[in-house]
Amino acid sequence: MPPAPPPTYAPTFDNAPNYGGYTEPPIERGAQPTQVSAQAARGPQPPEGYTDHQPPLSASTAQYFLPAAITAQQALRLWEQRTSYSAAGFSGARLAYRPVLLAQVGVRFQDRKTNQYTVREYAYRVPEVQRAGIVHWEDFEATPIDTRGILSGPAGDDAFFGELSGGITDSKRLTALRRELTDMIYSTKRVVIPYNPTLKIYGDIEGDYSRFQSNVVQAAREARDKAVDALAEKTQNEIDKLDDRRSRVVQRLDAERKELEDRRREELYTTGEAVLGLLRGRTSYTLSRMSRSRVYSEQSRGAIAGHELEIRQLDDELAKVERDFEQNVREINEQWAQVATEVEDHVVSPYKKDITADLFGIGWIPQWYVSIGGQHVLLPAYDSPAAR
Repeated sequence: MPPAPPPTYAPTFDNAPNYGGYTEPPIERGAQPTQVSAQAARGPQPPEGYTDHQPPLSASTAQYFLPAAITAQQALRLWEQRTSYSAAGFSGARLAYRPVLLAQVGVRFQDRKTNQYTVREYAYRVPEVQRAGIVHWEDFEATPIDTRGILSGPAGDDAFFGELSGGITDSKRLTALRRELTDMIYSTKRVVIPYNPTLKIYGDIEGDYSRFQSNVVQAAREARDKAVDALAEKTQNEIDKLDDRRSRVVQRLDAERKELEDRRREELYTTGEAVLGLLRGRTSYTLSRMSRSRVYSEQSRGAIAGHELEIRQLDDELAKVERDFEQNVREINEQWAQVATEVEDHVVSPYKKDITADLFGIGWIPQWYVSIGGQHVLLPAYDSPAAR
């Protein structure tokens, strides 16, 4: 199915910035021109608010002509995509320059604490500059321009030029606005470096956050391992001491058990000897030896019970040390995992001496002035419609 014809008026970009867009009045359907004037024969007339000659300016006023980065054909294709109409009836294309106050500032951010610095570019395009009043610079911030592509004059001899607002030709006004822009950037522009306060780690001023995260995680892991190693060494010392105590108690227990066994044999021998002694009439000596043997045996049994109790207590202490070690390891892991997530903003402000206006003057933004189906429209030649 052939594309639908364009409407009787040329649609403009709904959300596009104001490029000084101009559309010729709609042509009444069925109307036919009766004659072609001499003025029309010379070519299309400038859009409303434009002229066919470059406005004269003082030599002190800087002018910057931006290159036509978008060809007429590309601009038409963008128009077709935007409006869903065909530009098959396109004819003619001339550059029409829209004037703006163009400012581009280079700012050096230097942080002595981290020994880092970076340079940022900030650009502004103010379409209307009045002779007095406040300029809300934040409303006109734009993508910085590659200054190497700026032209010294218009591309072609048949370009149209937009009318200049009163304030943009006032040198005193421009000087005041330049100071105002410097003050605004000094007061508002900042570079933020991520910072981990526990590990004392700063990020990259160029904004490589993933590298900062990697460094923090690695440092937290190393700190955790160091803490676990210290805890393991301390715990091992406690275990070694308890093991030594237990070994000594076990040795004493074994000795007491051997002594008790010897006492039992001695007690049996003494009992047998006592029976013979009683038969022979030596009662006092025999009974005395039997009594001492029983006392020694009871003492050995008491010592054995005490040693066995001490061993059980030492075993409980060893088990507790191991449990505490496991709990402390978990807490250390949680502590350093939390540390790895700590991020604060280390803010770097510029010095006023490090703010430099690379561009400040009249910027001429190119547009294509074309006819589509008999209707004249202005299409962006430098930015896409979504750009400022």
